[in-house]
Amino acid sequence: MKNTQRLSLGALLLAVMLVLGYLESLIPLTGMPGVKPGLSNCVLMLSLGWLGGGMTLALMAGKVLLSGLLFGSPFSMLYALAGGLCSLGFMMALRKIPGISFFGLGMAGGAAHNLAQVLLAMLLLPWLFTQEEMKTAFHYYDRVTTHDSSLSMAAFSAVASRIGETDKAYRYFRETARLDLDDAHGNTRDGLHMANMAGTWVCMTAGFGGMQLHGDQVSFAPILPDQLKGYGFRAMVRGRLLQVHVDREGPVYTLVEGQPITIIDRGRPLTLTR
Repeated sequence: MKNTQRLSLGALLLAVMLVLGYLESLIPLTGMPGVKPGLSNCVLMLSLGWLGGGMTLALMAGKVLLSGLLFGSPFSMLYALAGGLCSLGFMMALRKIPGISFFGLGMAGGAAHNLAQVLLAMLLLPWLFTQEEMKTAFHYYDRVTTHDSSLSMAAFSAVASRIGETDKAYRYFRETARLDLDDAHGNTRDGLHMANMAGTWVCMTAGFGGMQLHGDQVSFAPILPDQLKGYGFRAMVRGRLLQVHVDREGPVYTLVEGQPITIIDRGRPLTLTR
């Protein structure tokens, strides 16, 4: 297929996905909040067979961006991107298996899509889940996830930190940090995994540092894995530059720039001034 034909077919498939995505948003599914038929994902599966992984990845990103701008919100775009990347990576790996059916591929992709969104919700909105719910979900997905997506290990590390699985949190952090150094996916020659590099920062801040935002309030619940002597990071919060350092003696918070701010340190309010 010529490049112009591939681009034309890709544009057509993208338009079909946007229409199907809008139509499925109009279908009421009583009793199943957040569940959708996933009609537009069927088009992605066809694209995977017709156009290959690279073009399908571009179509998925375009669909997430345009759907979010037209019908959604920044949060819906984030959830859709996480689910789409995990699902697409999983299907690209499984389609190499001889004899796998179209329906089997779709079911596996749907499960991977759900996996990514559940973990992302636990990472970004932890106050909506009990500790027991987070542990149950993490242990289930930890057993079945193949981590074909370069982005999944960072999320697993951060959630593992939240539920006290410190050794697993460090192991996933190390694999995230060394992904390109060790060429773990065998494709570093094609370029660095930049989003995965950002995931290393997520492991450190949202994971080990326990940093989370709830409204205007920022809170920390630091842990220190046995494999580390200490760590530190900076974060810009509401116009204030904060520096966090954690070692065996505990956390130290410093207001580097900006007006005084009150943070929450392991459940206790703490006001930082310069």
